[in-house]
Amino acid sequence: MNTGFFTGNLGRDAELRQATNGDAVANFPLAVETGTRQNSKTMWIDCSVWGKRAEKLAPYLLKGKKVAVLGRVAQDTYTKRDGTLGFRIEVSCNEVEFLGNRNDQDQEQQPAATPAARPKQAQQQAMPADFNDDIPF
Repeated sequence: MNTGFFTGNLGRDAELRQATNGDAVANFPLAVETGTRQNSKTMWIDCSVWGKRAEKLAPYLLKGKKVAVLGRVAQDTYTKRDGTLGFRIEVSCNEVEFLGNRNDQDQEQQPAATPAARPKQAQQQAMPADFNDDIPF
């Protein structure tokens, strides 16, 4: 069985094109964080989605979006500009799932509410007026 599951952020908007066989294909790079906080590295994975799924998902696969992908993994070799051999991981995605909730998109488009912009009642609930009186020391 050859299946890989990766989560990460899109490195750029998906590129939708027609393959030589006439099927639609959407390609996008996925940045996957590996290692621990002190030794964190980014691994780039080339992802592709095919057919009707590609046509439907491409408008939503935008740079910075966090997604999870599941699919067939392949390793490819290529020659870099400096003449050395490079390796690339490719995933032909069977499933793509957007991570986060719908409010994430709304929060990106609207500025965060400042304390002055919140209703007075919400401010009072956040910090009672006699807060310091309850502290025993």
